[in-house]
Amino acid sequence: FDDPQHLLSPRIYDFLDGAPGPPADAFAKNSAVMGGDGRLWFITSEGVVTLDPANLAHNTVPPPIKIVSFKSRGIRVRDPQQITLPQGRSQIEIDYTALSLAIPQRVRFRYLLAGVDNEWVDAGNRRQAFYTNLEPGTYRFNVVAANNDGVWSLKPASLTFNIPPTFVQSNWFLALCATALCLSIWIIYRFRVRQLTGKFRERLEQRLAERERIARDLHDTLLQGFQGLILRFQSVANEIPSSFRAHGMLGEILDTADVVLSEARESVTLLRTGDINDLSHRFSETAERMSAAHAAEFQLVVEGTPCLLHPVVSTEVCRIGEEAIVNAYQHGQARLIEVVISYGANDLGLSIQDDGVGMTPAIVDRGGKRGHFGLIGMRERAAQINAELVISSRPGAGTEIRLKVLSSTAYVTARRTDWRFWPRLSSAAFEGRS
Repeated sequence: FDDPQHLLSPRIYDFLDGAPGPPADAFAKNSAVMGGDGRLWFITSEGVVTLDPANLAHNTVPPPIKIVSFKSRGIRVRDPQQITLPQGRSQIEIDYTALSLAIPQRVRFRYLLAGVDNEWVDAGNRRQAFYTNLEPGTYRFNVVAANNDGVWSLKPASLTFNIPPTFVQSNWFLALCATALCLSIWIIYRFRVRQLTGKFRERLEQRLAERERIARDLHDTLLQGFQGLILRFQSVANEIPSSFRAHGMLGEILDTADVVLSEARESVTLLRTGDINDLSHRFSETAERMSAAHAAEFQLVVEGTPCLLHPVVSTEVCRIGEEAIVNAYQHGQARLIEVVISYGANDLGLSIQDDGVGMTPAIVDRGGKRGHFGLIGMRERAAQINAELVISSRPGAGTEIRLKVLSSTAYVTARRTDWRFWPRLSSAAFEGRS
C-alpha cells in the first residue's frame, strides 16, 4: 500500500486447498473478517473458511520427473532412455509425469525438443507431448516440472531418440536427384546447342548458295561480256599492221586484260567454291608478298591434323588472318611475325602475334583512324561465323590477335564435336545475321 507501483504475486486458494465452495456475494457486508488472533475468516456459499496468514504451508520440495512412455505409430516403449525408430517415422507421442503428492493437480510442466523447439513449451498440467512431421535425425527431449507452490525441478528428465532416413530422405537420394537434374539440364542444353548450331549452319549454307548465285551471274554476264570484248579487241589488233606502234600498245593492253580476266575467273571460282582450306599456304603467300616491301621474319606453325573447313568459315578466317598479317607488316613495323593455326577437337584456332610498335587502347577499341576499317572488318567477319576474336595490344609491346571458331561450325565433317559443358553458343548469335 505504501508503493502502489509494486507488483504483488497473488496466491489463489480454491477447492483443491479445501474451500467448500465459491465465495459468497461479493457485495455482502462482513463476508471477510479478521479475528483477534490474526486469522482470516471468509463466508462461502457452502460454509465458512478460515486461514492463518502467519502459518501458511509452503511446499519447497521440487517434484521428481519421469518419462513414462514413448509412442510412434504402433510402437510403444515404457521407461524409454534411448530409442532408434524405424525409417520414415515422423509422428511421436511422449508421456511423462511428476511425483508430487501435495496437490498433484497443480503440478505444471515445461518441455523442449532440441532441434525443433526454440524455447521451452509451457504445457500447464498436461502430461503428454506430441510432435508431427519430424525430419530424420537425432533428437533430445527434456521436461521439467513445478510443484503446487511453483518450485521447479533442477534437473530435467531426458530422452534421446533417432529417426533414420529412408532412401528418399538420404543424402544419396539427394545426390542422385542433383545428378539427374544436372544431367537433364546438360542434355537439354546440348540439344539446344545442337539446334542452334544447325540453324547457324543452315544460314551458312544460305550464304554459300547466295555466293554461288552471284558467281553464276558474274560468269554468265560480266566475264562472258569481258571475254567478248577481248576477242573483239584481238580482232582489231589483227587488222593493224605489226609495224604500227598502235599494234604493240594494243597487244600490251590485251595481255593485261588476259591477266585481269584470269584473276577475275579465279575470284569467281573462289566465290563459288570458297576453297581456302589450305590456310597455311594462303598466309605464307601473303607474307611473301608483303616481305618485298617490309623486312620481317615470318614463322608459321600448324597444330593438329588439318580438316576440311566450311567454305564460308574458311573464307572469313582467311580474310581475318590476311588482314592481321598485312597490318603487322605495314603498320606494326614488326621484326618477327608468328602465326599458329590450331585444328583442335573443340575449335579451330588462329593466333597472329608480332613484336611491333603495338596499338593504343583507343585504336583497339574503335578500330583506328578515320577511314581505316581493318579491325572493324575483322570483328564483323568474326561475328558472321560466330567466332571469338580477341585483340591484345599496347604501345611498344606488339600485337596479338586470337580467333576461335567452334568445331561444330568450322569443320565440314561431324567427326569432331564440341563436348565442353558450356560451349560458347547462344541464340543471340543468330539474331540479325545472314
